[in-house]
Amino acid sequence: MWRTIPAAVAALAGTLTLAACTGSAPPQPGVISFSPGPTPSAFSPAGTPSFTPLPTAAPTTPSVAQRPTISQAGAAYLRIAAPVNRAAAAVNTDVAYGVPFALTRADDIAYIAALRKSVSQLRAIRWPARVQGYVAAMLLTYPASITCAQAVASAGSNSAATDVLSTNQACAQSQNASDPHQIRMLLHLPSTAGYLPGM
Repeated sequence: MWRTIPAAVAALAGTLTLAACTGSAPPQPGVISFSPGPTPSAFSPAGTPSFTPLPTAAPTTPSVAQRPTISQAGAAYLRIAAPVNRAAAAVNTDVAYGVPFALTRADDIAYIAALRKSVSQLRAIRWPARVQGYVAAMLLTYPASITCAQAVASAGSNSAATDVLSTNQACAQSQNASDPHQIRMLLHLPSTAGYLPGM
């Protein structure tokens, strides 16, 4: 008997402490709480359970996504552009410093993957009106950027990759695209430059 009294006191103290921390009253002995459902008194005379319907929320009309502010758009653009710019900078550094071509190729493949991933991210945002057209135009240059990067990846050596970057028509198109510069200017962000264009 002595052993059960301290255990009961400890359980009661734990319940009271829990109730004090959560701000709710301790459960009453012998009272069991269940989630909503039929209870024995909720049965109709026919023996079928009767339920109280849950209130439903009033139908709402879908809201049109608002355009972000220039500051919010700039932060989103930087978040999306960061992987593309890191990958482009890695390839540009590889080509400039003549690292083993296997590394250049791996970095180039990462650049292609980053470009492809950024397409859906860029399209998911309702850009400020003065930026939206430049984002759409930049996305139109992505096929040339990807074609250029694929040509660099299949060049076989860094010197051949340098030749591709300076002679390939797709590379010239992607390097001459001014849309990323315009977007950055409109969003008050610093510009980027290199062989493989960043965003």
